[in-house]
Amino acid sequence: MNNDQCHRRIIHEDRLARARELLHKSPDVEEMSDLFKALADRGRVQILMALSAQEMCVCDLAALLEVSESAASHQMRLLRNMNLVKNRRD
Repeated sequence: MNNDQCHRRIIHEDRLARARELLHKSPDVEEMSDLFKALADRGRVQILMALSAQEMCVCDLAALLEVSESAASHQMRLLRNMNLVKNRRD
């Protein structure tokens, strides 16, 4: 039995109404979508993992990821714009 397909074509209006209400009440759908996009990039996930253990500068992150400082800085900017990391200048 495949649970991914309907066996009978019946629309459950009560369930549909509750789901619509939930989606309309939640302005976070766009934010969640953006978060998942950010986390879909391996490099950004690696940056987040590294920074969860300790503070690191862009040059260290670039060396860790084996990318240019410009590329690491770009990824950090995207994460910063999503409020996932903070910038600190020494």
